[in-house]
Amino acid sequence: MESHGYSINRPIEVNDVQPLEFKVVILPDEMEAVSEGGLIIPEITRDRVSYAVETGKIVSMAGNAFSDDSLFKEKPEVGDRVFFSKYSGSLFEIRKKDSRETIKYRLMNDKDICAILK
Repeated sequence: MESHGYSINRPIEVNDVQPLEFKVVILPDEMEAVSEGGLIIPEITRDRVSYAVETGKIVSMAGNAFSDDSLFKEKPEVGDRVFFSKYSGSLFEIRKKDSRETIKYRLMNDKDICAILK
């Protein structure tokens, strides 16, 4: 599998990653393995497209995230689905405990989040 970011090879939980300053950890939405027309999309293509994903769920936030009241009238919370700037932040992978499977996350600035999806 091609990787375009930092990979944490020892098994940890996302709760073990504490963002600092104004950072937010996002679990990006995954691209489907099969298209609407029934075509199987190769994993390498899904991996490349994962950089362009623009929606996901907030899983962790630093204490200062969204603290600037002049920029943020409404503030998202952990668990909210959000829309963010394409290609923003850094992609990283965490290997699940008791598994070889990895999960991709994105670490970005709070100001890169454009909207809360309700």
